[in-house]
Amino acid sequence: MHQNFQHNDCKKNFRRTPSYSNSMKVYSTILQGHEATKENAKEWAQGFDFSQDETEDFGYKFCHYIDTVNGIDIHYNYGADYYFFSDNTEPVTIN
Repeated sequence: MHQNFQHNDCKKNFRRTPSYSNSMKVYSTILQGHEATKENAKEWAQGFDFSQDETEDFGYKFCHYIDTVNGIDIHYNYGADYYFFSDNTEPVTIN
């Protein structure tokens, strides 16, 4: 089941590449539990209307970029085992 998740406990250490610490705007909807698969995340990015979803500006630890579908970046948080989404047109802030 998808869930709106408050990312209040995350630190600004999202790693898109090993040499940079990044911060970006992410949507509050995540996929976790039995829905947390790469295939489901790609289908969700294709069919979900993210224009109605809230966004937050945060960084992450223990995450990997997966793919971009319809202008939505898909990321996997392997520390907490869930997929999250960001707008591909939003700039990433490099610290």
